[in-house]
Amino acid sequence: MKASRTSSLGLLALAAGVLTGWLASGDREAAVTSDPPALSTKTARQEMKSGLPASVQKLLAPVRAARTADERMRATLALAAAIPVDQLEQWLAAGWFGMRDSMESLVFERIVRDRWLENDPAGLIDYLIRSEDAALDTMIQRWAEGDPEAAFKVILSHRQKGDYLPMIWYLDVFLEEIPEVLADKLSELWRDAGAFEQPFFSRLLLRMAESNPEIVSARMNGWPDDLKMEARACFDTIALEKDFATTVLALVNEPDGRDRFSRAISDFSSGIDGLLDIAESLPPGWLEAAIRGRIMGFSTNDPARWLAADLSAVGLNEEDVRLVRSLSLNAWATQTPGEALRLLETNSLSADERRYLVEACFNRRNFQDQKDADDLLACLTDPEDIALANERLDTTFGVAIRTVDPQPAQVNSIPEWIASFTDDTRHADGNIATTWDASEAMEAAAAFQGLPAGEKGKIAANLIGQASDEIPHELAAAAYGHLLVDPSSGEGMTAEDVEKGISQFASGWGLRDPRAAGRWVASLPEGTARLWAAKNLAGRWAEYEPAAARAWISSLPAGDRGEVADYLDSGAAWKE
Repeated sequence: MKASRTSSLGLLALAAGVLTGWLASGDREAAVTSDPPALSTKTARQEMKSGLPASVQKLLAPVRAARTADERMRATLALAAAIPVDQLEQWLAAGWFGMRDSMESLVFERIVRDRWLENDPAGLIDYLIRSEDAALDTMIQRWAEGDPEAAFKVILSHRQKGDYLPMIWYLDVFLEEIPEVLADKLSELWRDAGAFEQPFFSRLLLRMAESNPEIVSARMNGWPDDLKMEARACFDTIALEKDFATTVLALVNEPDGRDRFSRAISDFSSGIDGLLDIAESLPPGWLEAAIRGRIMGFSTNDPARWLAADLSAVGLNEEDVRLVRSLSLNAWATQTPGEALRLLETNSLSADERRYLVEACFNRRNFQDQKDADDLLACLTDPEDIALANERLDTTFGVAIRTVDPQPAQVNSIPEWIASFTDDTRHADGNIATTWDASEAMEAAAAFQGLPAGEKGKIAANLIGQASDEIPHELAAAAYGHLLVDPSSGEGMTAEDVEKGISQFASGWGLRDPRAAGRWVASLPEGTARLWAAKNLAGRWAEYEPAAARAWISSLPAGDRGEVADYLDSGAAWKE
């Protein structure tokens, strides 16, 4: 079996280099992409009481004894590299490392999975399937890139046992690396594919026919009839792309030519304008079959030509003529609506087509803002057309036409920026706040506190709904403080929502500025929100500055001090 392309030793070196730089920079928060979840559930507290085997505690001791972030990360790397391969599953399944969602736990799990992938990929995949682990797709992809034949064999065996593995995500790797092996099993895969997967296998077969036509040709005669027909359609589609007219006229002479033509053209990626060039040479029903096969993908670069053509003369019935003209009008309205509206100045449209064209041109997707709509309205001269266009805008979009792909509102002051959060659309650009210095962040918090009482709740709820890295912590703290006192003022929020949010927020702020977070937590009203915020902050802070975290705990009110210290001493934060 080939070795994985990424060795565990190489990964360890890479992780050590990256993380040493991260630690040396003193910017630990830069590596954190989201706040960790709250620790305040009853289930979590019960799980924390469970003990660890003595041998595991011994291995974990250097990690837990580390006094700095640098020491802890180095101990984590050493531990992940030292665990015997036959124990890797136990460590992952039991969650012995703990520190869930910390940078250390992410690095630990990544290295452990990579070592397992290198030494026993089939065992790792089996474990990931059983545990429904989100890393499954990534691990299969990497294995397939390093040893595609072995990965393919294991995936097939799991599918045969009834384990669902989404083969479609890895097909391109197998097609590139082991096309003959894939072709040998394609009949089996096609047979077992569900309704969701089969279109992906059809596209795979088309790519295989393009890249390895000799392999498909050599095997297709042994395939079941429906797969054989699919393969033939792929070759026909490829031929259409190369020489549309010649291929169509050649199919005319085949006994099953019309069926093959209809099937091939449904996958034809180019526009079908070439049909007009040979329409008079097609047998009766062929043009109709082509149009019907492309209703959902009627791609034309020349809608005017289809509208000008005498479609009845080339064999289309009245219903099909209406269909093609409607599809052509829609294509023109989508491509160049201003140009399409010039048709209204001619007498070439029926009353229904005229109405359809106006409605299609004044589709929401054609506008970025109100000015675009006004410019298009200026192309109309007929009062009935103008009334229909305005009706289309007013009844379908209302004022929403002004907010299609909205641009951030322009604000000139911090209070104005805060006030822009009065509705759920939140047009203010959150990124503006990321440029503020400490004094501006405090000014924003003060501006929030000075808002009218009736507006505070909704603005607070909208502010904390922003991405956590777009709102200054001082401002988010002020918003949470208001909602803690009056949770009902935040529309749709409950007291439980607020308490959970505060718990998460305290932990996240602790990664960036634990001392500021500590001052804020200590200022909260007495209650469960303050207690769990303190526990979460202490647990997060102790990961990097245990002595400072202990000192802060000793400054807490007596009622919280003991519980927070007991929480830290119990190892509960580590289990999380």
